Amino acid sequence: RLNQRAGRIVRAALEHAGDSIPTAAGNRAATDATYRFLDNSNVLPSDIDDAHTHATVDLAAGYPGVLLVAQDTTDADFTSPARNGRLGQLAHPEHFGFFVHSALAMTADALPLGLLHQHVWMRSAHERGERKDRRHNDTADKESQRRLDAEAACLAALPDDRTVVTIADRECDFYDYFAVGRRPGRLRRVLHPRHLG
Repeated sequence: RLNQRAGRIVRAALEHAGDSIPTAAGNRAATDATYRFLDNSNVLPSDIDDAHTHATVDLAAGYPGVLLVAQDTTDADFTSPARNGRLGQLAHPEHFGFFVHSALAMTADALPLGLLHQHVWMRSAHERGERKDRRHNDTADKESQRRLDAEAACLAALPDDRTVVTIADRECDFYDYFAVGRRPGRLRRVLHPRHLG
């Protein structure tokens, strides 16, 4: 029952991308059912993520050849006086929300297939201004660890014989990322904005 409801919610979201839940659901009963689904203790975000990853890997199997995986971070800004105390600090000191780091699988022709990995986190306001101190921390203690985690998650999800090109911005320019072991046949390329011009 929950799987069927999840399917209906996803289809509605795809058909009404960017709309609110009530608008996408279409009626009061479907809206209430969506909120009940999201509030159900048997519905875990990790289960939804796993199902999406498996669907992406299955879809990718139908497109042989090189697989592109683009990873990047997006900030979700939900600044509002009513919510700011429960949200994390964004780059701007007066903006609040959370960060989402995603790894999107694509064919060699840049046809999107789906997400292989996604990580969400919030940055506490007291961390602002500590950048110079963070440079001396281990990678595991910094936000750059998300790049390594995404790389590991994609490798774990994909078959060993699949050739993958990882596309990322200059935030991947750090020693630990380039030093991580590579399996045979795997390619990695870090693209800077100046290379895309």
